[in-house]
Amino acid sequence: MERKARQLEEREKELRKQDAFYREQVAKLKERSAQFYKVTNENYHKAADEVNAKFNPRCHSRPSACSL
Repeated sequence: MERKARQLEEREKELRKQDAFYREQVAKLKERSAQFYKVTNENYHKAADEVNAKFNPRCHSRPSACSL
C-alpha cells in the first residue's frame, strides 16, 4: 500500500513538472504570436501607405492635385 502511495506521489510530481513546462511553452508561444502580429500589422500598414501614396486617386482625376 505504501509503495502505491509513493508511486502516486511520484506520478503527481511528474505531472506537475509537465504542467509547468507546458504552461511555460504556451506563454512563450503567445508572446511570439503577439510579436508576429505586431510586425505583420506594421508591415501591412506600411505597405498600404506606400500603395496609397503611389496610387492616390486625386492624381488621376486632377493632375494639379498631385502637387498638393
